[in-house]
Amino acid sequence: MIENLSFQEKMTALELIWRDLSAEPVLFPSPAWHETVISDRFANPPSGPSLPLTTRGRLFERRSMRVELRTEAISDLIEAASFYERQRGGLGDQFSDAMFTHLAYLETVAGGHEVVFGLHRMLAKRFPYALYYKVNGELVDVVAILDCRNPGGISRTLVNRTAPDE
Repeated sequence: MIENLSFQEKMTALELIWRDLSAEPVLFPSPAWHETVISDRFANPPSGPSLPLTTRGRLFERRSMRVELRTEAISDLIEAASFYERQRGGLGDQFSDAMFTHLAYLETVAGGHEVVFGLHRMLAKRFPYALYYKVNGELVDVVAILDCRNPGGISRTLVNRTAPDE
C-alpha cells in the first residue's frame, strides 16, 4: 500500500503523522540513543565554539534569551539538512528554515518544555526531530538536534562527538 504512494504523498503522510505524534510531547518517548548522545556530550569537553543565534524584527517585545548552538548541534543540523536535500531538492532548505524558526522561538519560551535526559526537549512541528537544550540564566544552550525516527541506535557520526561541559 505505502509503496504505491508518490514521494510527495509519503512526505505528506509523514508530516501528518508527526504533527499528530508531536502534539502531546509528554506522550512521545525519546529514543534511548538520544540519552547516549546527550550523556556523551556532557561527559566530554566542547570540540569548538558555540554559535550564537540572533533574530531581528521581533513583532512584540517579550523576554529574550540568547540561544547558542553547540558545535555538535550545528553538525546535527547540517547532517539532517543534507539528508533531506538528498531526498528532494529544496527539502533541506525547508528543514533548515523550520529548525531556525524553532531555535528563534526558544528565545522567548526556553525552559517551558519537558525535561528528558536532564535537558529540556522541544519536538519540532513539521519534521520528526527533537531539540535538546539547557537554560543557564539568559543563555539557551542547544546541545543536540536529533532524529526521532531512528530508535535503534546512534548514527556513526554521532558516536564520537564531544559534549558541552556542565
